[in-house]
Amino acid sequence: MSYLLPDADSDGIWDGDDLCPETELGLSVNMQGCAENQLDEDNDGFTNDIDDCEDVAGTSIYGSVGCPDADGDGYTNIEEFLNNTDPNKK
Repeated sequence: MSYLLPDADSDGIWDGDDLCPETELGLSVNMQGCAENQLDEDNDGFTNDIDDCEDVAGTSIYGSVGCPDADGDGYTNIEEFLNNTDPNKK
């Protein structure tokens, strides 16, 4: 006889091991039961599903989201470098 362990959000991760117990039905999850829209790997305030630089914290919002932005103008340091502008000046 086999017993099914409770899995309230039906993500395939037993509730006792599920770090994100309210995952939306149908989303892929990691081994802890969390989907990309529930994770913020670099703790920059942008969840992994929208963060273009999910392993490096940043505040950029134009072009690429969540990437380093030294001067806080919304554009990534790389974009500014490629456009020959100083990434440290607004």
